[in-house]
Order: sequence, then structure tokens, then C-alpha cells
Amino acid sequence: MTFQTLAIISVVALLGPLLAIPRRARLPVMLGQLLAGIIVGQSGLRLVDSTDPSITLLADVGFALMMFVAGTHVPLRDGQNRSALRRGAARATVTAVFAAGLGAGIAALFGINHAPLYIVLLASSSAALVLPIIDSLRLKGSPVLEVIAQVAIADIAAIVALPLAIDPPNAGRAALGAAAVAGASVVLYLVLSRLEATGARLRLHHLSESRRFALELRIQLAVLFGMAALAVYSHVSIMLAGFSFGLAVAAVGEPRRLARQLFAIADGFLGPLFFVWLGASLNLLDLLNRPQMILLGLTLGVAAVLAHAVTRALGLPLPLGLMSAAQLGVPVAAVTIGSQSNLLLPGEAAALILGALVTIGVSAIAGGRAAAPPEAEPVSPPRPPGDRDPLTQRTSSRTPEGTLRNSRRAHSVDAVSARVSRSYCRTERARPGDEPRRSHVERVNEEVEVNTGVIEKYRRHGNGRGLVSPAARVHASAFVSSTAYVESGAQVSAESWIGPGSWIDHGAVIGSKVFIGQNVHVGADAQVGNGARLGSHSRIGRNARIPAGAVLDRDLRVPDNAVATATASRAAHAAHRRADLPGTGLRSAA
Repeated sequence: MTFQTLAIISVVALLGPLLAIPRRARLPVMLGQLLAGIIVGQSGLRLVDSTDPSITLLADVGFALMMFVAGTHVPLRDGQNRSALRRGAARATVTAVFAAGLGAGIAALFGINHAPLYIVLLASSSAALVLPIIDSLRLKGSPVLEVIAQVAIADIAAIVALPLAIDPPNAGRAALGAAAVAGASVVLYLVLSRLEATGARLRLHHLSESRRFALELRIQLAVLFGMAALAVYSHVSIMLAGFSFGLAVAAVGEPRRLARQLFAIADGFLGPLFFVWLGASLNLLDLLNRPQMILLGLTLGVAAVLAHAVTRALGLPLPLGLMSAAQLGVPVAAVTIGSQSNLLLPGEAAALILGALVTIGVSAIAGGRAAAPPEAEPVSPPRPPGDRDPLTQRTSSRTPEGTLRNSRRAHSVDAVSARVSRSYCRTERARPGDEPRRSHVERVNEEVEVNTGVIEKYRRHGNGRGLVSPAARVHASAFVSSTAYVESGAQVSAESWIGPGSWIDHGAVIGSKVFIGQNVHVGADAQVGNGARLGSHSRIGRNARIPAGAVLDRDLRVPDNAVATATASRAAHAAHRRADLPGTGLRSAA
């Protein structure tokens, strides 16, 4: 491998983002990268040698990292998804039953002794594809939550079963190796949970951030490579090592800063290199010489769609059922394992990828059908003069001709308490005769990549320059530091102060005159009373309650659904070590 080869791979991999730019098509980036690999590989220009040991090693690292990222996408910590687990599991089971019949029939029809492999492929789903589609289309509701649970279950089960299905004669050895990797991931989960509960992980995070050590990234990569070494030693795929480690991290909760770092490495270099290498290793000339394999790929794709469409009989809307058929990670893993172990027939690897492309196309179309038409911007009813808005605490002074200028539509002053408009610059008057002034939220959107590549839009708050979601409600007198985030649905009342690096999660409510130190996380739907003070590096759990006037010392963690006492400090930490909620000075909300 030379720098010339790396330059070629980096340039042609740009085809992935170029093809994914049109939003209506919603094509995954990896499709363009696979196509680029086919063009420069043995099926095309032969500029990249997929048998080069150095490129193969880097591709294996990218493969393990991509599987790790896919594992972190599984929403194990979402309480709403856990409540939909039962129906999702039932639908995944029904899909697997139909997939068993279809997979066995396809293997018998084509005379190929790979029925277990086809069954796993037909029953699988790709959380790394379906979840971004759901997020980009903003699909919501209980059926969507059930689809998320179904996809997560199918993805986990397929990745665990694939090493056993692709090589049945060595299934016993693969089962022992898979058990060893799974046991190691359970140990990792217990260790990570303990570090999170004691605050050691948070202290390491602050040290790494302040000293720019990147310790979290270094440790995660070291653990990932250790898991991959265990998988190789146990004769199982590194796919299982990466995915199981990703699940362990997802169960504890992946830090946002680490997610951004991993996104840069995985989607910026090693991931594209892996997909280009995979495309370069495919020989599509085998498909031209073997038309039977083209028919096999199309049949596998159609059968996978049919297997997931049967969930319509269990009450799932048909577009959502078709969308859940999207698969790429498992077919790619099957091709990688089968090609490296010489377990697939000539042309069969390309046929598996062709079948995956069919499911992706159907899923993209079905996702567009499932998307609801955009809702109109809400407009609050007029308030009588002198009435005070409960959020902004402003007195309405509406005049008959309206109070907003420089707007494409007529909006009320109270639109600040509804969803902030995404398309216009608002000005308002506090009293008749005053000169219009700019709203406290800027007009220009800023796109920010969160987690593993999801793009969300924010606007700069006029007081402090912090990033505020268009769907958040922040009082004009509140101060939001430039590196702080306020997510959609959150409310920040008058004269509150949000420090640098703090994150106000979805639906959280911050009272008036609240002080929030730096690097504080206020969880989703949490409530902080008027005049409360949250010390730096505190973590307020989901749906937690902080009473008015409470004072929390730094580095404290309030568990989910808990209620803080008036004063929670490190002294309270020692006094409550043996309580139901140790180390917090808290009592259960229940």
C-alpha cells in the first residue's frame, strides 16, 4: 500500500456524499462508496488491490469500528422504546418465521446449500439505516417506536446468528467464540456502569477535555482492538466484537464528545476505506457470466421485503413494515466473512449486495410514504391587552394592525411560546410607538452534527450566543453561553444563566433566575425550580425535579425520576451513601 493508493481511495470515496446530497432519494452514503470501490477495483479500473495485506488490515479496523458505531445506534436506554419492546419482539419473531420458509425455499430453488445464511439475511434489519431515516423524516408515534424496537431486535439477533449460519460445520466453535465475546461485553458493561455511577468517567472526561488528552477516544479504541483480538483468537468475526462493545456503550450512554470523535474517525477515513475496499473486492463480472446470481440477488431482495411486509397483519402500517426491511450491515458482514473464508460461490457475494440494494431502495420509498405532511406553524390566539404570557412574562400590547413587522406571515407576539419559526426574522414591540427590535433568536440556522452524523438545526441566542433549537422556548433575558445547547421542547425562563458547555435536553423546563454552571447536563423532561443553582459538571437525570432555591454542589448526579433536596452537596454524598439513592442527597419521586 502506498500514499497514492490512499489518495485514490480518499478521492473516490467522496462519491458517497455526492450521491447522498439529494434529500428526496435518501441514499445511504455507503452506497456511493461501494460503487466507487467497484469502479476502481477488480470489476473496473483495477487501481486498488483489495488483496494488499495493509489495505485489508485497515479495512478490518474500519469494519470493526463501523459495527461498533452501529451498536451504539441501538436505543437501549430509551424508556419509550422499552415499553414498545413486546410488540416489536413479536413482529421480529413473525418476520423470522416467514424468513425461514422463504430462505429455505430460495436455497432449494437455486440449488445452493446456504439456507441458514439466507434465512438470517431475510430476517435481518439495519438499525444504522432505519434509525437515520426515521430521524430525518421526523416520524413519531407508537407504531414508530415499535418499529425501532423490532429493528433493534432483528439487528442484534442477525449479527449474533450470522457467524453460526454462514459456516454450519464450525457452528460449535463459533458458538463458543461468540459466548466468549458476549461475556467480555457484559463485563465491559458492568465496568462502564460502575465508572459512570461513581463519577470516575465524568472526572476522566473533564480531565481529557481540559488538557486535550483525548483519553476517552484512546481507551475506547484500545478496548475495541482488544475485543477484536479476542474475536480473532476465538475464531469468530470481528463484526461481533465491534457490535457487542457498541451495545455495552449504548446501554450505559455514549458521551456526545466521544460520539463526535468516533464519527470523525469512522465516517471520515476508516469507514469509507472499508466500503471502497469491499467494493473493490467484489467481482461483478461473475454476475455477468452467471445470470443465475443476478436472479438470486433480486430474489433475496424481494423475499426480504415480503418477509417484513407480513407485519401488516399484526397492525403495523405497511410503509413502516417495508421500511424495516432495509439491510446493509448484515449482508456486508456476510460478504466480508464469506469472501475471507472462501465460503461463498463465485458471484454469490455480489448477489448478496444486490439483494441489499433492493431492500434499501424499497425502504427509501416507503419512508417517504410514511412521512406525514408538514404541520403548519402554530399561531397563538390573541391575548387581551394587559394579559401576561406565562413563559415570557411580557404584557401583551397588541394593536389592531398587529405587532410584528418584517415578516412573511402574520404571527402573534406570543409565537415565542410556540414553536419558533424556521423561515423568518421576527421583530416585536413591547409598547405601541416603540421602535421594532430584533428577536432574541437569530434568523440564520446553523447545522450541527450530533451523535453519529445526524444533522440538527440551531439558532444563536442573542444573549450569550448559545445554540438554541428552533422548537425551544428561551426568554430574551436569559443568558445562554456560546458553547451551550438548548434542545427542542426545552423552556428557559427569565434571567436564567446557562454556563459554557451545558446541555439542556429535550422537554426540560428551567425556571426563572436559575444558575447553571459549566458542563452541566439537564436531562429530558427534567424540571429546575426558580432560583436553583446547579454546580459545574452536575448531571440531572431524565424527569428529575430540582426544587425552587435548591443548591447543588459540583460533580453531583441526580438519578432519573428523582427529587433533589434543598441542598445536595458532597457532604450529603457521604451521609446518604447507604440510602436508596446513594451519594446524591435525593429521594425517589415515586
